[in-house]
Amino acid sequence: GGGVSGGVSGGGRGGFFPYSRCAASSAISSGMHVSSAPRRASRHTTPLKLFTRGMWPSLDCAAASRSPFYSLGRLRPFRGGDLEAPGELRRAVAARSYNGEIVITYGNEAGTAWIANLVFSLRSVGIEHFLVIVMSEEHCRALMRPPWLISC
Repeated sequence: GGGVSGGVSGGGRGGFFPYSRCAASSAISSGMHVSSAPRRASRHTTPLKLFTRGMWPSLDCAAASRSPFYSLGRLRPFRGGDLEAPGELRRAVAARSYNGEIVITYGNEAGTAWIANLVFSLRSVGIEHFLVIVMSEEHCRALMRPPWLISC
């Protein structure tokens, strides 16, 4: 599931990341069901299927994609190098900024779940112009694995 398409999309619904609410809004609004607990857990009160309609506030996808800061699908994934090396910070900002804006955060391996949650939350509202600063090449390589492609 959730592969990566080649090239930069001109619109927010196509392109690199299928994670936005807009990309899934038609499935959700049509009453899509998502499996919940495994069968062995069915003895508990959790139903086998959870109804997802209305779980998230509605998002006007057409209006969101016209926002000057809707960058989902419009930037390529980026894996940079040592930001202290000459020119590397400038290269990273040039690759990940959108309309003069960039969201920068940092974290170590212990904060990987927090990083992923932040990135997926940003993507859910169409924001892809972020850069995560991490302390090691190995951590960045792990974040950049498909399907997540978290730029660092």
